[in-house]
Amino acid sequence: MFNRIENIKDRTITGSFENLEAVVNYVKSPNRPEIKHILRARELGKGTDEYRQIKTDEIPCATINFNHDRYVRSSTITNPTGYMFLDLDDNTMGDVDMNYVAAYWRSLSNHGYSVIVKVSYLSPDNLKQSYLQVGELLDRLQGGRIKPEKKDPFQYYTEYSLSWLQT
Repeated sequence: MFNRIENIKDRTITGSFENLEAVVNYVKSPNRPEIKHILRARELGKGTDEYRQIKTDEIPCATINFNHDRYVRSSTITNPTGYMFLDLDDNTMGDVDMNYVAAYWRSLSNHGYSVIVKVSYLSPDNLKQSYLQVGELLDRLQGGRIKPEKKDPFQYYTEYSLSWLQT
C-alpha cells in the first residue's frame, strides 16, 4: 500500500493506493482533475514561480518509500513499502539498469523521470546510504522522499523487477 496526500504542502494522508500498479495506473489516467495543472507546469517550464506553485499546491502525491500514520513526516513512519523513489534529471533512461526498475514515468518538468526501484530492508536509518548505493547501482539517480504524480504516456511498470537488498 502507498499513502496519498493532496499536495507537497499538505501532507495529511487522504487516501491510499493498493499497490504500485495502482499508482502507475493513476499517473497515466487521462481523466485526473489535475491534468490541466500538469500541462500548464510543463508549458511554463521549471524555475518559474507559477511552476513551483503548481508543483507544491496543485498536484497530489503518493509516498513511495514508507507508509505513515495520518500525516507524512519522519516521526509518523509505520513501515517501508518495499520500494524507493528516485528522480532522474536527465531526459533519457538509456544508462539505467532496468533489471532493478519496477516503474518509471516522465517527471513534472517533462525533462527527466520518476523512477521506482524495488528494495528490501529500507529504513529511515539507512535511507541516505541506500540512495547512494542504489544510485551507484543504477548509475546516476538522485533521490527524494515524496513524488508528485504526473500524467505521462511514456511509462513502464513490471512486477518482476529484481529487488535491491540493503546491506
